[in-house]
Amino acid sequence: MARTTVADVLVDGLARAGAARAFAAPDAPAPLLAAAQRRPLPVVEAPDAAAAGVLAAVSGEIGEG
Repeated sequence: MARTTVADVLVDGLARAGAARAFAAPDAPAPLLAAAQRRPLPVVEAPDAAAAGVLAAVSGEIGEG
């Protein structure tokens, strides 16, 4: 039986909140990326953490989840 991880709970919360995708920096934690794949929640790689934050904010503002 698979165990639910903190990353699974986080990705589930993103999906329930209506996120259409997640944005990740190159150094994103592997468990978080794996949880997104299991969901499945598409992950868009950004050049760095600041860019990932900006992409997520803009995506939310224009109503794309």
